Amino acid sequence: MKKLLPFLLLLLFAQVALAQVLRSDPPFPNDDEEITIIFNAEFGNQGLKDCNCDVYLHTGAITENSSGPSDWKYIQGDWGKAIDRLKMRRAAPNIHTFTYTPRDYHSVPNGEAIEQLA
Repeated sequence: MKKLLPFLLLLLFAQVALAQVLRSDPPFPNDDEEITIIFNAEFGNQGLKDCNCDVYLHTGAITENSSGPSDWKYIQGDWGKAIDRLKMRRAAPNIHTFTYTPRDYHSVPNGEAIEQLA
């Protein structure tokens, strides 16, 4: 039983880690490497679950110049507007992805540190 408990806890953690509305691949990206954002419509409020619709991003960066977590810089997208370059790819039912390089995509100057993606 002592050997089984750590395995069961690891298995439970893996399931919880995968059950997220948004995740990224890699999970801890660098600002100058390609990242894939994965949106799972089966989680969260499920507002887009099973929809046969296009899904678009609205993204920004929290940088060293942001005053807090809601002070997005270099925003890409506009709420309520379908912008072709921000359209996510339907990878599977209820799974949408978007691949980009954060620093280039958001046009963050090289001297400014990106602390979070929003």
